[in-house]
Amino acid sequence: MAGRALVDTNVVVYLFDPREPVKRLQAIAVMASLQQTDRGVLSQQILSEFARVASERVPQGPTHQELIGAVLDFSRKWRVLPVTPAVIADALGIAERTGRSFWDAQLIATARVHGVATIVSEDFEDGAVCEGVRFVDPFADGLDPASFE
Repeated sequence: MAGRALVDTNVVVYLFDPREPVKRLQAIAVMASLQQTDRGVLSQQILSEFARVASERVPQGPTHQELIGAVLDFSRKWRVLPVTPAVIADALGIAERTGRSFWDAQLIATARVHGVATIVSEDFEDGAVCEGVRFVDPFADGLDPASFE
């Protein structure tokens, strides 16, 4: 899965969040670029977090029926990585070694176990590397969505 990028929950949520129009447009561009080049992947964790966050924290966000449709649509159009026992075990080790939350560690572990070198997220420092996984902030100034490499 070299050259692939795991898209974090925050990017997916911005697709449906009318409160952040600039980030919404950038999220749309990033997701479209990753989908068109078949480089973007999601995970079970990300789809679950997306459903919870979009339904509980996005005022005037999608209805439950729209969320169901979105999750099913993502699962048809994107490769969705499983959260396996190996991912959970790796996440526990990453959390212990780095002091990151278990959920952040699980995101990193999902990338590592499935051989994905990049995580696209605004929650980590752009360009930082943790446990061999590089972070790209999709909202960083000057980012070209076509340039994930």
